[in-house]
Amino acid sequence: MGAWGTGVLSDDTAHDVYDSYLDLFNRGNTAEAIRANVLKEYSEILDDEDEGPLAWLGIAKAQWDCGQLEPEVMKQVEKHVREGLGLSRWAEQGERVLNRRKAALTQFLAKLTTVNPRPREPRKAIKRSPLFHPGDCLAVRLDDGAWGAILVLQHKPESDDPYKETYGLNLVAALCYRGAETPTLDVFAKRDWLYLNHHSWHNEMVLRFVYALRFRTMKDRLLRIGNIPLRKADPQHDQCRTYSQWSHVAQDIYLQDRWDRGIRD
Repeated sequence: MGAWGTGVLSDDTAHDVYDSYLDLFNRGNTAEAIRANVLKEYSEILDDEDEGPLAWLGIAKAQWDCGQLEPEVMKQVEKHVREGLGLSRWAEQGERVLNRRKAALTQFLAKLTTVNPRPREPRKAIKRSPLFHPGDCLAVRLDDGAWGAILVLQHKPESDDPYKETYGLNLVAALCYRGAETPTLDVFAKRDWLYLNHHSWHNEMVLRFVYALRFRTMKDRLLRIGNIPLRKADPQHDQCRTYSQWSHVAQDIYLQDRWDRGIRD
């Protein structure tokens, strides 16, 4: 578990609890029922001096956002903020970060005393579909006008639960190709995977889950060349831990190509 900022939900625990609460809220449960379910789900950490207060923060933020803050939840947050509990992750980062976290919690506590003028309403999740099919061969226009190559691979389907958001993920891998012309299908058939070793990279394969979100910024730079059969030896979804935008994959190809050509900037 870790923290990436000083905001109320800027740590794994509070963020996960908040998401769990909203999932149950969107399904039409009452505040009391949701709180009971969330507390049961996270029962193992509630008595922990570090984790417990963060779980209550996640519940409080979700309840305020939904216009259903309970007095018991408010009391828990007041107690933890007053006693300075759940601050170890920020204390480890120095006094400046710790003070910013304390200030954020004080502001949040004040916010909880107000009524949310625009509370959330239950809603079903946004369901996005992948933009390409497994085996699709994509030419990508790089920043210098040359073409690169990206192969779309197979991955597990996202959730069919109507309350679970999907992001239209495609698993893709970049290939070692740069040319003035778009790559042919032979380029994709060779499976010459691209590995990054520029700057601080250590031969990491460019294997990414990419989102359908924000695709419009890249739609004019991607061209489907065709489709080829995938192989058992191709990279699999369980080998990938990185999520990215399409533009980031193009940037990976561009930067590695410059490095390979001796351009160091």
